[in-house]
Amino acid sequence: MGKQKPLAQWTIREFLFVLTVGIVVLGSMWATKLVWHLAMLLAMLILIAMLVLAFTGRKEWRTFAIGFALAAAFFGVVSKTNPAEIPTQWIWDQLRDHVSRRVFVLDDAIMADSQTLSVTPDGLVRDEEGQPVGGLSGFAPNGGYFSGPDQSLNLPTIHFDYAPTTSTFQQTGRAFWFLLLGYLGGKFAVGFRRYQDNMEAATMQSE
Repeated sequence: MGKQKPLAQWTIREFLFVLTVGIVVLGSMWATKLVWHLAMLLAMLILIAMLVLAFTGRKEWRTFAIGFALAAAFFGVVSKTNPAEIPTQWIWDQLRDHVSRRVFVLDDAIMADSQTLSVTPDGLVRDEEGQPVGGLSGFAPNGGYFSGPDQSLNLPTIHFDYAPTTSTFQQTGRAFWFLLLGYLGGKFAVGFRRYQDNMEAATMQSE
């Protein structure tokens, strides 16, 4: 009887590659915009590569790529049609408070001294020495709402947000789930293909 292939199999190289991609994609949330965009580009290139291999690959490479592409495509459709109801979105949202910190944003950039700034009841943002550096627009850390600084004070408008920002957090989550579910879909496809091959080989041996 021929040797049957294991249904699930990992190599050290594969494990290191998957781990590296996961760390880069998730870690980019706290990095600069350039690094984050490069990480999202990496995720996009992986998806494109899987689509290409689904048509041009051979044997198990093609099987894996087809499983990857189908799982990723299914997740993409579901996440677009009803994003709030899918389990992946709920799980990702539960991580929000654990991986985020509140920051102040000026001109679309996080202020470096965000952790030392404070907001007064009148909506002024002050540094640790008590000097006003801007006026808050939107919701304050204590739940209040401010329309911005008094124009007579000649202060810039500062927004309150999270780091990573809500947009960055959600887009990173979608990229992460695309890659993870696609990878699992690919491994399942290869495993099921091996199961079929093993069953056929066993049948031929018994005849």
